[in-house]
Amino acid sequence: MISIFVKNLEGDPKVNLTEYRRKALGGVFWHLLALSISLPAAYLVRILYARYLPKTQVGLFYAMWDFFAILSIFRSFGVDQAVVHYIPGYIVKGRRQEIARLVTTGFLLQLLFSLFLLSLITIFAKEIVIFYLFSHTSALINLSFIQKGLLLFGWGYFLVAGLASYLASLFQGFQKQHIFSLPRVIIAVGVFCSSLVLIFIFEIRNFFVPIVAYTFS
Repeated sequence: MISIFVKNLEGDPKVNLTEYRRKALGGVFWHLLALSISLPAAYLVRILYARYLPKTQVGLFYAMWDFFAILSIFRSFGVDQAVVHYIPGYIVKGRRQEIARLVTTGFLLQLLFSLFLLSLITIFAKEIVIFYLFSHTSALINLSFIQKGLLLFGWGYFLVAGLASYLASLFQGFQKQHIFSLPRVIIAVGVFCSSLVLIFIFEIRNFFVPIVAYTFS
């Protein structure tokens, strides 16, 4: 990235350095704005769950969240970081066709990796619940109930979140920092609003509230 940037400065250092500073400051501004909105919203979500949902089921959801967070490492295998790295270089060199191939290939790889992981989760869902998730919650909760939540969260949130993360990486690669910062805000605010609707309008008071809220967001 540094070598690409240096080559890009060779034409007119003063103009390009000014443009670089503008983009850097703009990126910092949008990221700080996104954090200032998303972090309070995420904190309110945790307060909402702690007050209106059973403690064991809140713990069950976050155990499930941690499980999928571990799997997210293998969901992309660095494909998202690769597009962030190569897109600016291709733009500088004017290699537009390579960008199109890179974006398409990255999307297909991300989709295939996600589908492969979700297929394994679907096959071994019962074992995952018994040997991992069930130890994090009360024995009074039905196993099939937890298994349904696992599959819903996997196919509903994990799959879509992976593709959304890849899309955000494309905007980062094209240096559209204001768009790259949006998903964090949309998810945090969307989860909070969806949770309010599910809890107070539909009167759902179990761990399906965060599962549906995150999936919807």
